[in-house]
Amino acid sequence: PLALMLMGAAASAAPACDLAVVGAGPGGTYVAWRYAIDRPNESVCLFEQGARVGGRVHSMRGLGAAGDLVVEAGAYRFATNRTCIHISGFDMCVYTPILKHLILDALKLPTITYDPDVSAWDHVLHKLVDARGHDAGYLTFVEAMAQRAPKNFVLRMAHELVSVGAAASTTHTLALHFANGAAVDARHLVFGVPQRPLLRILGASPQLVPPSATWPTPLTYGNAYPIVKVYVHYDDAWWRNDLNLTVGMFNNSAAWRADVGGAFAVEDCLAAKQTPFPVQGAYHDGDVRC
Repeated sequence: PLALMLMGAAASAAPACDLAVVGAGPGGTYVAWRYAIDRPNESVCLFEQGARVGGRVHSMRGLGAAGDLVVEAGAYRFATNRTCIHISGFDMCVYTPILKHLILDALKLPTITYDPDVSAWDHVLHKLVDARGHDAGYLTFVEAMAQRAPKNFVLRMAHELVSVGAAASTTHTLALHFANGAAVDARHLVFGVPQRPLLRILGASPQLVPPSATWPTPLTYGNAYPIVKVYVHYDDAWWRNDLNLTVGMFNNSAAWRADVGGAFAVEDCLAAKQTPFPVQGAYHDGDVRC
């Protein structure tokens, strides 16, 4: 979009900011957008190291032979109401009230239910669509915030934060230093970046975090397991046209074994220990054009 292209032009220096937000993912963009609206007399700067907003929301548009399909490499749905599913002795619940009101009430973006099956637990989950009801890409709501932001909101792309120090200014106490050589003073700072980049920034900012400081446990604790998201393009949607499968899941193996200490035990998620290689998906999940 033209608005993002204009705002995305790299600059050698950015203006001083009342609020600086680092990371233009959904969370960082929302904080910057909301603050700019609520405090029109204060300047808000949103910095992103990459070339796009969205972070881990990554809608890949223009795919397929006709260039009209959307593939969601990251997050892609939100809950209109609290919904839970019972799995192996525990409840997994999805509840996104802020996101619901942001998309439906503030941005007024069109959506449809993710799973057409009214009996399915994920029927109350919604995805974003265009005016014709086709997948628009979950990234749309992040782009909409950046495009509709007020004049006191500035988005700077290609700005990777390296360190934070003390500013010489009496009104802006923080000095932000970026990999492209830019230096920006700010009164307030919000980090909207993943764990590893955050640890790298804080480790290079002794004035912000002294070497003797005790690190909060959530910053150093993490539990990860390998997973691969795969989309396959077909010229003919045979699961719909031939098998009449428009909703429901397919799964060639159990999601987790029941004899491990916890439902999300890391060793239980290693594909090498599961035969055949686990493949799970949904017939209603991928983008389809008729």
